[in-house]
Amino acid sequence: MKFAVILGDLLPRRILKALLIGLSGAMAVAPCHAQDRVLLAGEAELPLSVVEVQQPRAVLLWLPSEHGVQEGQRRVAEALAARGIETWLADPFAAWMLPVSESSLMELPVDGLAQAIEAAAAQAPAPLLVVSHDRGSVPALEALRRWQLSHPGDARVRGALLVTPNLYLQTPDPGQPARLSAVTRQTNLPLFLIQPELSTTALRLPELLEALGGARVYWRGVPEARDRFFFRSDATAEELAQADRLPGWMAQGVQRLLRENVPAAAAVAESAPVERPELPRQRGLVAVGGRPLPPALALPGLDGKAHDLVALRGKVVLVNFWASWCPPCVHEMPSMQQLWSDWGGRGFEILAVNLGEKETAMRDFVARHKLGFPILLDPARAAAKAWQIYAYPTSFLIDRQGRVRLAVAGGVDWNEPSVRASIRALLDEKGN
Repeated sequence: MKFAVILGDLLPRRILKALLIGLSGAMAVAPCHAQDRVLLAGEAELPLSVVEVQQPRAVLLWLPSEHGVQEGQRRVAEALAARGIETWLADPFAAWMLPVSESSLMELPVDGLAQAIEAAAAQAPAPLLVVSHDRGSVPALEALRRWQLSHPGDARVRGALLVTPNLYLQTPDPGQPARLSAVTRQTNLPLFLIQPELSTTALRLPELLEALGGARVYWRGVPEARDRFFFRSDATAEELAQADRLPGWMAQGVQRLLRENVPAAAAVAESAPVERPELPRQRGLVAVGGRPLPPALALPGLDGKAHDLVALRGKVVLVNFWASWCPPCVHEMPSMQQLWSDWGGRGFEILAVNLGEKETAMRDFVARHKLGFPILLDPARAAAKAWQIYAYPTSFLIDRQGRVRLAVAGGVDWNEPSVRASIRALLDEKGN
């Protein structure tokens, strides 16, 4: 049975304070400096940038995501050093001579990463934990499991810290469920998750916790932050503030994981086939097979009226899931407004479902962009979950019979001729 201690701001803050009271305390500032090293990972040499600490209480081997080693990671590592935690920033892309990309992440050899973990465990002057984030979470857990199979009960490696863990094989087609990597259910080492609440992965956190049924999992939410919040070039003021808090949360995670017992054996007795994240599919407006009926959509609007998709039967409806902090969402809004202005009188409607933002922020956004179509309020993001939203924005085109005909994950120029032609074809169909 899985046990998760919730440390996030999704709980009332007084409860969060009580949960964390045992994790706080004065920490001595330890002198540190950065140096370059190399870990032998089989025949490869894994470059490290080590933020060294005298007599550390833990060592973090940080495996990057598809974005490679970022300056934000270095800032976090330096702040962790002040808390007595040494960080080894690894560059596996350089070790295996691969360009930094999502496709290269899938090519990283699990055996090589596992050998790097063994070399780090042998050299670390304190207990070792593995860190990763975003899609890097999959190869990190795979390598940990591969190492664990060869080192049952070895207490040198104490678990993993994952920031915005994305353990899905692929962003699915709109409206379809996503598939978690097999390593999710094969993990039993203790984990500490840090989950930004404005990431699509936050919608599926209960699903992830359930899949991690063999592991002891602690987690905390990060309010008002998107994925990559600690190294985004377009970070908001709130995200910058949360990035400053990240080292403290990671230090709390280290303290928690160091208290946990290491499992006597890996969750699966023998090696299973590795499932790596798949290459992204070509994005764009695509036909939805089978013309399925959509989930229910009945929400209040920013205009104070109740809006129900069923009541729009006989019209072509663009259902759009969006947020003002999502750049592609913002970019496509003017072309959506143009569509609505051109075809609103021809049986075309837009229902733009906002993903839980404050009404004041939405009203400012609507006024600034001069939007006239209905904005629906989904404060608990229940509609986003029911409609299987894994990317912002995601849009669906519903025909006059109330069936899903076209969909897209990501932003679209709705004024692009082929896109308008697809919508015009739906408008030209006769309804029942």
